[in-house]
Amino acid sequence: MLKPVKVVKIAVVGPKNLISKTSELLYDMRVMHVEPLSIEEYFKLGEPLPIAGEYSKDLVLIRSIMHNLGIDPYKVSPSRVYTVEELKERLEEYLSELKSEILDRLDKIKALRDEEASLKAELSTLEPLKLVGIPPRLLKGYKRLKVFVGFMRADPTERIREVTDQFEIVVKEVSKNNYVVVVFTKVDVAEDVFKVLQEIGFTEIVVPDIEDYDARINEIKARIDEINKEIERLNSELEQLKGKEAEIVVALDEFLSMEVEKAELPLKAVFSKFAFILTGYVPYKKLDEVKRRIESETNGKVAVINLEEEGEMVEAEEEKPTLIENPRFAKPFELLTKLYGTPKYYEIDATTLMAIYMPIMFGMMLGDIGYGLNILILAFLMKKFLKGPSWQALSNIAIICGITSIIFGAIYFEFFGPFHQGGHHAKHFLWPLIESLGLEHAKPLIDRTEAFWIKWLIVITAYMGLFTIIIGWLMGFRNLAKEHGVKEAFYEKGSWVFGMATIGLIMTGFVYNKLHGITPILPIPGQPGWTNGLNIFYKLAPITFIIWFYFFVIKCEVKHMGGLGILMTNEILTMVSQTLSFTRILAIGLSSVYIAFVINKFGIDIAEPGGVYIPILGILLLLIGHLFNTLLGVFDPGVQSVRLHYVEWFTKFFIGGGKEFIPFGRIKRFIK
Repeated sequence: MLKPVKVVKIAVVGPKNLISKTSELLYDMRVMHVEPLSIEEYFKLGEPLPIAGEYSKDLVLIRSIMHNLGIDPYKVSPSRVYTVEELKERLEEYLSELKSEILDRLDKIKALRDEEASLKAELSTLEPLKLVGIPPRLLKGYKRLKVFVGFMRADPTERIREVTDQFEIVVKEVSKNNYVVVVFTKVDVAEDVFKVLQEIGFTEIVVPDIEDYDARINEIKARIDEINKEIERLNSELEQLKGKEAEIVVALDEFLSMEVEKAELPLKAVFSKFAFILTGYVPYKKLDEVKRRIESETNGKVAVINLEEEGEMVEAEEEKPTLIENPRFAKPFELLTKLYGTPKYYEIDATTLMAIYMPIMFGMMLGDIGYGLNILILAFLMKKFLKGPSWQALSNIAIICGITSIIFGAIYFEFFGPFHQGGHHAKHFLWPLIESLGLEHAKPLIDRTEAFWIKWLIVITAYMGLFTIIIGWLMGFRNLAKEHGVKEAFYEKGSWVFGMATIGLIMTGFVYNKLHGITPILPIPGQPGWTNGLNIFYKLAPITFIIWFYFFVIKCEVKHMGGLGILMTNEILTMVSQTLSFTRILAIGLSSVYIAFVINKFGIDIAEPGGVYIPILGILLLLIGHLFNTLLGVFDPGVQSVRLHYVEWFTKFFIGGGKEFIPFGRIKRFIK
């Protein structure tokens, strides 16, 4: 649970003609992370199985259909399960049906869109020419005259006049800085005129062979309308086919993807003249099962060898792929762990601890029954409409955090804001309901709007930070000890536990004196009666500080960095600031509480007869205000919870840079 799954390196060795059967078995078991072998003498890399090319071509076809129809495989639920044999036997039949039903329509739509684009291009030429008012037959066909027809950025009349006065010109403005121009000039000066036109950005228009502009324009517009109606009809038919054929399309995509992956496995193996060798990793607990099944189903012709047992070809632990396996409730949080990085094989996997700790932080921050219910509604909507694996994981995280928000909301006695404010009931739109239930005198277990509880919540969140960071350093000590040995691990990680213990002892000494009414609370030498406050916690603090200072500052860091005073000051401030960083749990929670309180107050003041008395406006303010505060409640506690893990905790132990264990095979949804 707190460690990646133990994996061992194996080799699968057998006759060349059984590579296809071996690929089928490994794909079905989905337990082997395959890694290519380097080419050795007498061996060469394998080639895909012959069927790979055909299946790849079919897969491209299916992916094209999925893309054009907008089929999201995660949104298609299987109503039946297909067998591999059925899909193999009927593959050509299915593909033929899909081509005739879907691809033919898609091809027609493409041809119609091309025709439409061509017609619109012609229309963009004819409409400006119509403005000129000269029939098409008069714009070409002369022997002694040259006619220039086109678009320009400016009126070229004066510039042409500088070259010749033997010309006629018609200029019409089409749009800003865009003119349609017709220039008639003698052939002997046509070249000079053309140069002038080019300088002003002349773009020639090919004059169409038509008799009348209006007739052709109307004909084009009528045809474009016909095209749009035809495309609309075809799209409607495709939408119906999408609902009808989506399942078989996704099933074929899954089947063909599987077959291509299996057919390409030889690319990761090496071959001699008669045999193949395939290497990779399997979970240690699955080794016997893999060995038994492959050897039994190939009549002992393909062997599975535990290379670590044989003592050959074994890589260092840091080179092994990381297979993370967590309890079901913690599975969604693997998304957040992997966003930060993949742990190395020998590292502690913090996902389960994060799955416990993060929802508690979130609930402490938001802590409102109403907002928690809103988050649950939002999470279930995400779960229903966003089917990708990452969205599903995020939805499950939101569900867990919504539940903890409701639990803490019950502890704080808050439902879209507090029912109590400083010991008196606050203006709350649900107050009549509370009175009808006889709960008007009920008090929260923890009232985070009262000064007493605010002080204690500061202490509680600071202790949360202290213990979180200490656990992080202990985990870092363990990880570093695996990589570099116990001595180096203690200098760099373990000694920090004593540094954090110093802060914890000082905090505890302060709290102890406060609880027992001892003054002075902080025993400062020279202060009258300072020894009264010198409890056992304060006495132990210098001892833990000296241990930390000696092992981390003197033994580990000074030899590398120098600047003893600056270094020590920096490290002490870092420890204190990271511990106090957890008090943001209280600060963010209080901001949400008081925003809700203000929304309730103003909403009721506007809606009540004693106030402005505009009920609709007051209700709108309550709805919009609490919706806005819900969104803040999702975003801010969510981001800050993740930040406290990533910045204050993961940095103490997370090395990362691991190689994810990717089993050969896939989870099947549509195929038995």
